[in-house]
Amino acid sequence: MNQVELEFRSSGAGTSQNARLAAHFRAHPLEWLPMPSLARIITPTGIGAAVHSRVADCRKKFAMTIYHRGGKNPQTGLSISEYLYDPGTNHSDPLPG
Repeated sequence: MNQVELEFRSSGAGTSQNARLAAHFRAHPLEWLPMPSLARIITPTGIGAAVHSRVADCRKKFAMTIYHRGGKNPQTGLSISEYLYDPGTNHSDPLPG
């Protein structure tokens, strides 16, 4: 490994999208996190982040229990999509909050 690659990896740029997202969920357990903020964890702009696919990867690859809730904001009518990581929940337990 050369110096350029070492600097690249130390900046976090060599971390996979799945690993970055999993680390973010672990840093914010039991919090409903909005999809747009998760998209910016995956890519700097959030564009083309494929959040739903990355969440599915975290569930499978890291055995994480991640819940999803969606709907519409009653005031604005805009869609809402949020995810919650529960480190202590069995997959058969009911959805929290």
